[in-house]
Amino acid sequence: MHVTLIQHGELFAPKPLGVQSILLVGDRIAYIGLLDPGSVVTLGLEYEIIDATGCIITPGFIDPHEHLIGAGGEQGFASRQPEVSLAELVSAGITTVVGCLGTDTVARSLTTLSGKNTSA
Repeated sequence: MHVTLIQHGELFAPKPLGVQSILLVGDRIAYIGLLDPGSVVTLGLEYEIIDATGCIITPGFIDPHEHLIGAGGEQGFASRQPEVSLAELVSAGITTVVGCLGTDTVARSLTTLSGKNTSA
């Protein structure tokens, strides 16, 4: 079991909660609040401590309308927009998306959208 302590970050969940620590056990949040790093060490488990001083900590955002394989195209190929990459989504704090096909069903298909792999 892996334990991660993220400390000294400005937490928004989604309202501002101030400077807090977050303790993750595996992939789950186990505790939110101020926590002494020494207490993590005494658990005797594999651990990582991340200093988030000056950073904002927020849960992953859900984008309920994302054109993963591009958008536009109604006025021809010059009006088409490119596909969205995983790096672009994650850098914006988006961890979950609902893929939409859009109006261009000639050059784009549901099969292509279903096959789009944006996992890390």
